[in-house]
Amino acid sequence: MNFSTNPNASEFLDALSRWIDGISSINVRYVAVRSGEEWLINSAVVTLGPRRFAKKTIEEIQTTNVRVGTIQKNVGRRELDSFLNKVCRGTISLGQIRYSLPDTRKLAFFSPDQSSEPSYFLTKLQIRSVADTRVASLIAVKTTNAELRILDKPFDGLTDVLSFFGFPAENKLWDMHEIMLELHPPADFDHEKTQLENDKLNVSILKHPNFPRSQVALGLRLLPNPSLDRRSQLGKKIKWKASNGLDVGKLDLSVEDTVAAELLLSLNGLSVSRYFFSDRRRSLNPRLKHYAKYDPDLKALRSSLYTSSKESRFFEPGIGALAYLMGFTPLKPPLTDAPDFLLETKTGRLILVECTTKTSDIRTKAGKLVDRRFLLMNDASSSDLGNERVLAVLVVNLPRSQIMDEANFLAQNDVLLLTREGIDRLLNDLEMPTDTDTVFDQAKQRLQEKRSALSGLLQ
Repeated sequence: MNFSTNPNASEFLDALSRWIDGISSINVRYVAVRSGEEWLINSAVVTLGPRRFAKKTIEEIQTTNVRVGTIQKNVGRRELDSFLNKVCRGTISLGQIRYSLPDTRKLAFFSPDQSSEPSYFLTKLQIRSVADTRVASLIAVKTTNAELRILDKPFDGLTDVLSFFGFPAENKLWDMHEIMLELHPPADFDHEKTQLENDKLNVSILKHPNFPRSQVALGLRLLPNPSLDRRSQLGKKIKWKASNGLDVGKLDLSVEDTVAAELLLSLNGLSVSRYFFSDRRRSLNPRLKHYAKYDPDLKALRSSLYTSSKESRFFEPGIGALAYLMGFTPLKPPLTDAPDFLLETKTGRLILVECTTKTSDIRTKAGKLVDRRFLLMNDASSSDLGNERVLAVLVVNLPRSQIMDEANFLAQNDVLLLTREGIDRLLNDLEMPTDTDTVFDQAKQRLQEKRSALSGLLQ
């Protein structure tokens, strides 16, 4: 089986063909497990992108039964084609490194579903072994952890080594064996130099030099009042200049009566980014305006919301701040047996929030939400808080594609899931936030639709 004969790979293939001129490197992260004399891929992430590395890098941590590593390498077109032909057959082969999925005759291809459009579009393709194997689940985790702790470069067990190489920090391996291909675009915004201030819009784009300038499209939408005359295509107005191995595109515009702007970047007809930003000095959201005095570019807020730490205490302050900026009244109880947050709408309806950065915590957190919602709704002194006035939400700062298996479980337990994509949308809407009670109603409706869809499948 290969890419060209599998319809599930068509979206990835199309993007690859359109952006092939802007690919210069391969970045591979992998976990391999021993099966007799063979080493099999348990999980691998292969990133194709425009960035050139200063040098080839190979790092690998080895124990008796587990290997975790990374390879970073610049490639030309011929080597890239050869590499991808092997990947589509379930094998990663670069130099002396060669690992394969179990039984490469039985592979399935999937394009991860995006239920809503993200702020940043990343084309992905999963290649999964459907062979009946449980190799990874038979690995003795306790023994592997002990070996990792006595290496010359020690790691505190699987959780530590997986996190170090960019995998979910879990003290286990995965039953499913798969390779994830990720295609990064050959151009993107330089966010540090793209800004709006006092009716002056400055845009900066960094582009791979081999990707044609003529294929860069840049849409603009100005707010408030995004009427037709405040919408335009600006790709042909970008001024390009070669700098340090890249093409740098610049655009400076005068825009009247503008509080916020959305830039729509597309490359050869494919969406790359929906970048929404605002002039913090002229915010329509008074809470945001005051907060921006201390965190002008929301860097601290974003750092908390997108933390790579597996400890939710680094994540929770960002969720509390985001809720406040949306207009909620947030309360973080100084208790252990309570939700991470209680959010109150303008009319007194309540949202119980639990936060996590780990997939392994999802079901435990969901159970806590169910118990705490039951306690609240069955308290005689809270008789006004019926089911229609209480909502349970689990916030996970991971992409939805990483936790799709848990989404149905949460809906069955009447818990709404908010993932990284949802956090992106809420951040983008801060300039003109939706009324908190409307947010509550919309969330309730989404949850009901999800439960109804599940009910239909189970009948």
